[in-house]
Amino acid sequence: MSGEKDTNIAAYAIQHQLCILSRDFDFADVRKFPPKKHAGIVVLSLPKTGNSVDVICGILNRFLSVDMPPILHGRLFIADKDRTRERD
Repeated sequence: MSGEKDTNIAAYAIQHQLCILSRDFDFADVRKFPPKKHAGIVVLSLPKTGNSVDVICGILNRFLSVDMPPILHGRLFIADKDRTRERD
């Protein structure tokens, strides 16, 4: 859905009960995208430099293997290279 508006992506995810995985911090705005309406939202916080595939995969791999909770539904997570935070 590259190039689609965030609202279209969110609507599609809700309709198909899909978790949103993005590096777009707009999805971390709980007023625009309330986590309770979603099957989960994970925002990857990337460093200002070095946004290589290895960096992205490292953050995602750490989230999936170490920090991912058993339930994503209705929750928002921000994952960076060192930790994952949950936001209400």
